[in-house]
Amino acid sequence: MKTRIITAFALILVLVPIMYYCGIAFTALSTVFGFLAGYEIVRLFNDRCPKWLRTVIPVIFAASALAMNYLGKYMLPAVCVFLIFLLTVLIWNENVHFDEIGIIFMVYVFLVVVVNTVVRLHEADPLLIFMVLFATYFTDTFALFGGMAFGKHKLNKRISPNKTIEGSVCGYVMGALVSLVFALVFIKEVSKAFIFASCLIMPLTGQMGDLAFSAIKRYFKVKDFGNIFPGHGGVLDRIDSALFNITVAFVLASVLL
Repeated sequence: MKTRIITAFALILVLVPIMYYCGIAFTALSTVFGFLAGYEIVRLFNDRCPKWLRTVIPVIFAASALAMNYLGKYMLPAVCVFLIFLLTVLIWNENVHFDEIGIIFMVYVFLVVVVNTVVRLHEADPLLIFMVLFATYFTDTFALFGGMAFGKHKLNKRISPNKTIEGSVCGYVMGALVSLVFALVFIKEVSKAFIFASCLIMPLTGQMGDLAFSAIKRYFKVKDFGNIFPGHGGVLDRIDSALFNITVAFVLASVLL
């Protein structure tokens, strides 16, 4: 637990200014995270996936993350081209299977949507990014401590036996409350409908994201996607909830902003 807390504070100190100012620093961060996310996904398959594909996928992820910082309007074409590429690989290589293609494509879509959305939210108001992160990580933190203090009933024993309904409720209440108060106090020029919808929905969807990525790890029988962050695992272990919530923010922004 001590290692986990120290790593969390270190990440906060590094990521807060990057997320607030965006620009070149965020471009570099998203490119590196894109490469690591691609690497963490393909390493799940070990030798089941051709070596050349395990090399190419992280590079494509990194290049796409870089491109989405400046060419967000081409997000849908990028997704379509990548899907065609994966299906072509599936056709001509008998060692590649549908589960590999599906998971790689899923994470790729999350990646390009998330980078695109962070840039878009920053243009509207940089504090919107923190509203999303508060809804995500206050939920995560209070779900953990709420579960430790009050947890009795399992939330989903099949996927994540340590999570409890009581912890989930604590996480939802605090995530919604903190993000909503923050947004109402500090964010002035943004649709209140977007703020309320985001702060009430994301504490729930963030937990669904955590469970979804836990299901992937359980399917592949691994504890973590990686080990780059002591006490937290890999990049995907740390941002699984955020991937869901920033994607939700993209959907809500498309409708309400």
